[in-house]
Amino acid sequence: PYSPPVRFLYDITEPVLAPVRNFLRQQFPDMGMFDFSPIVVMIGLTLFARIIIATF
Repeated sequence: PYSPPVRFLYDITEPVLAPVRNFLRQQFPDMGMFDFSPIVVMIGLTLFARIIIATF
């Protein structure tokens, strides 16, 4: 049912998003249908990049 580009994007992002999603659901079970895992991952990547840039 998914087109190949969509399936590719899902396959490369799901290994990163799934653990964050599971953690958030355990910590905040009443979030409803909202999935904040992409936001958390983007904030984490931004902080990581800033630390790397500041180090070098």
